[in-house]
Formats: sequence, structure tokens, C-alpha cells
Amino acid sequence: MFDPDTMAEVAADAQTLGEIMFRGNIVMKGYLKNAAATAQAFAGGWFHTGDLAVLEPDRYGRSRSRTAART
Repeated sequence: MFDPDTMAEVAADAQTLGEIMFRGNIVMKGYLKNAAATAQAFAGGWFHTGDLAVLEPDRYGRSRSRTAART
């Protein structure tokens, strides 16, 4: 979980909300014929899922909500 504004990992305190983001060779390349949506979804080099979660002290994530921009 990362803060979408700073791209810093959120604290593992089970309270601080962050966005679930991921990257790797199994992530899509982008949206077909929609460069603007692709740029937004991959801002900072990570795929932004639009899902909000907290990071538990044991480093497991707990999903909480969705961001307004991707509901």
C-alpha cells in the first residue's frame, strides 16, 4: 500500500489508508487506444488499482474502500 500522492509506503499500523498498487510482468501494458487512461493508471511506474487498504503490523493488507476517481 502506497500513498498515491507521495508514492511512499504507508505505515504498517492498521490505520493509515493507502492505495493498492502493483507492477510486474503480469500487469497489462495499458488501455487499448487510450493513452491518457494508461498514463493515469500507471502514474509513478505502478498500476493504481483504485482500491484503498491498510497495512497491518504483520504486513498483510486489509481492503477498506475504493477511491472516488475509480468507483
